Amino acid sequence: MAVYLNKDFLKARSPAKRLLQLQVVDAAGQPANELRCFLRNVTALLWPVEVLVLLLGRRTRLGDTLAGTYVSRLAPGAASLWQDVRTYRATRYSLYTLGATFAFLLLVHAGGTYFFGL
Repeated sequence: MAVYLNKDFLKARSPAKRLLQLQVVDAAGQPANELRCFLRNVTALLWPVEVLVLLLGRRTRLGDTLAGTYVSRLAPGAASLWQDVRTYRATRYSLYTLGATFAFLLLVHAGGTYFFGL
């Protein structure tokens, strides 16, 4: 779950988005920071609602609306995965995202323990 929530952590591009030359961007058209990417993926537990929202004609996912992001085509000549890894620098958003992931997983685990006796 932690990997899925943070799949877009590196330069707002998941492995699938890298293959398809896509990127998560904010309202200003800049690559979304790690926290926005985390927020857009939090709705993964509500995937039936996500599907319903898309079937009702919305062009963006519920997670994108929550985070203020959208998915856009990447400009030609974008950096490769290895270039992104080499140039990555942790920011305060990186730390907030890791803290939010930890808190989210604790809440999900506590909820599963409470509701399902796991």
